[in-house]
Amino acid sequence: MAATAIAFLWLIIGVILVGGAIYLLLWVLETFFNVQLPPKLVQGIWLIFGLLVLIYVISVLLGGGHPFPALK
Repeated sequence: MAATAIAFLWLIIGVILVGGAIYLLLWVLETFFNVQLPPKLVQGIWLIFGLLVLIYVISVLLGGGHPFPALK
């Protein structure tokens, strides 16, 4: 039970960091480099990020462990 709680805490930290990095990258591209990204591309990027988070959550709930054993 404690391992699952710790895995979810790591998930929260990872979502904040990676989500922030993605948001910052998109903001820099649009602001400083004046690149207008199509809205569907931005939605696709966030969809892939959301699917990766969902995969992590499901693997933690089912296996109780880290989904990428090489990163342990």
